[in-house]
Amino acid sequence: MQSMDKEKVYLEKARCGDGEAFGELVRFYESFVYNTAYGFMLNPDDAFDVAQDAFLKAWRGIKDFKGSSAFSTWLYRITVNTAKDALALKKKRGAELSSTLEEGEILDTPDLNTPETAFIEKESREELKRAIDSLDDSMREIIILRELNEMSYEEISEALDTELGTVKSRLSRAREKLREKILEQKENFSVK
Repeated sequence: MQSMDKEKVYLEKARCGDGEAFGELVRFYESFVYNTAYGFMLNPDDAFDVAQDAFLKAWRGIKDFKGSSAFSTWLYRITVNTAKDALALKKKRGAELSSTLEEGEILDTPDLNTPETAFIEKESREELKRAIDSLDDSMREIIILRELNEMSYEEISEALDTELGTVKSRLSRAREKLREKILEQKENFSVK
């Protein structure tokens, strides 16, 4: 049985209250949900908490899932809303949103042979994290969907309930803005 067929079977069972079937859906989507959460939270622990909350909300609401969109789209929207709620709560509490990206998280790193190479890799990841963090929510969201979650343009269009052409133009603008932010950071670093 193909993975999409399995997903449909697990989804139907989960909608009928089968916790084990929902567990299979969690295993299938855990990286997707975590990466989406991480893209908003920029902290591994916070992303893990958001992912757990999103799956809990999905479990509580699975009976109401109508299937008018793909399950992944529905789960994505729950994750984004959960992340946005968590960010709003952090801001309200005055918590600092930035954190450092630890080695090996989200981004695959090559084997590091020297301390110099390790330092350069770490600096590059931190630079990228800061640049993504500085984007506005809509740009950050579309970069996360395409680059971290590797969603197709069509999947992004469905997830954001936006026309395909709009997705392509927003992604192009977001990539350009990300490039500008990275260059700006490099210029600021070299001036110091």
